[in-house]
Amino acid sequence: MGFEATDADAQSASDTLADDIISPEAQSYVKQILSLYYNLSKQPDLRPCTYTNALFTELILENAKLKEILPGLRALCAEAECCLESRWADTISRGANTQEGKNSPYHSPTPSCASSRILTIPVNKLLVSFPYYSNYIDLTRLELAALQTVDPTPPRQIAFIGSGPLPLTSLCLLSSLNEKSPRTLIQSLVSYLPSWLNLTAPEQPEVAVLNIDHNESALIQSEWLCMKLGKIAKQMSFSLSSASSPPPLHTFPVVYLAALVGASQPQKETLVQSVVAQMKEGALLVIRTSWGLRSLLYPAFDCTTEGILSALEICVVVHPYGHVVNSVIVGRVRARARTLAKSATAA
Repeated sequence: MGFEATDADAQSASDTLADDIISPEAQSYVKQILSLYYNLSKQPDLRPCTYTNALFTELILENAKLKEILPGLRALCAEAECCLESRWADTISRGANTQEGKNSPYHSPTPSCASSRILTIPVNKLLVSFPYYSNYIDLTRLELAALQTVDPTPPRQIAFIGSGPLPLTSLCLLSSLNEKSPRTLIQSLVSYLPSWLNLTAPEQPEVAVLNIDHNESALIQSEWLCMKLGKIAKQMSFSLSSASSPPPLHTFPVVYLAALVGASQPQKETLVQSVVAQMKEGALLVIRTSWGLRSLLYPAFDCTTEGILSALEICVVVHPYGHVVNSVIVGRVRARARTLAKSATAA
């Protein structure tokens, strides 16, 4: 065996977990899995025998139990995420009219804070105070870097399916892609030439993002938030549609599919086919997914199935190891994919 765990290792890990995990039930499951691992690692070999077989059988049964509850667990996580975003969308939308003690994350329980006190917090500061704001920033950078390896031309129109009540990705995309690079000295000098001598390329139009969601309440919250944000969200538009029946997407060179759109592999494959049927040939589909233990929160997605490969040419797959939770798949719509997808949708 390459590594043999000692009893001291097992006790140390068990003590550490006991300190870190609050739930006694969670401690029980973790200790059980650790015990199986340490007992297996201490065997002289792993050839089949009564004891080794019993350990693996117990491990497989535990995995089966976990697999059984995964859909329900993900559904709870999805609902909690939606509730969190809805709460913050409401708080940010109210901006400078946020009252302490009334659904405000800035509420202080100290008696000195009267419940009627009005906070004057700028809307943009409330936005960046969202707990996972930095994660969205880094995930968007990762996705844009992946897109640039496939097509160096930055997209000017993007559709995001599953945008939810707090469209942070869309806002991050607008901020990143509309950010003007500082002019070089030559560019500054050329700008002073008469228009007929100025051969520089015309300025690109601002990036626009279409936010698509099947939840009308979430979409209304999102639209109201963007109205309150003003200039930074002026290029946002909204569509009440589902991934199974999306609006026409042929004008969008890039379309995003959120991680929570499609709760299982078969469901997500069907939705990808529906989305691809509305996209133009050569357009890029960005699919958010997960891997490893992160799949407890978001379903993992296999992009190598026959159905997916017939619709998309998979260009990039990124599995981050840091604090960014979602994995990223970038696929290009195949020439015959739209025809096949449309036929399947019609059927």
